[in-house]
Amino acid sequence: MIQKARGYSGKRGELARLAEETWRSELGHAWALLTTFLIAIALWSSRSDVVGGLLVLAVPLHVYPILLQRLLRWRIQQLGGATP
Repeated sequence: MIQKARGYSGKRGELARLAEETWRSELGHAWALLTTFLIAIALWSSRSDVVGGLLVLAVPLHVYPILLQRLLRWRIQQLGGATP
């Protein structure tokens, strides 16, 4: 799956690029999480009943992938891949 999605062939020389891709994925989820929080703040006064559900969905959909990307990048570092 990583090979198709990231173009990673499994060679040690491509670890630095894979580490950079994990950083980009983490950054994308972080921006989406920030956007979700900003939307929740904007909706707080008019639709406070929706805010709870929005935040309950945001945590597993964005925080969990961020943590996974960090773990993957740490494992790549252990193999000798550079990180951005």
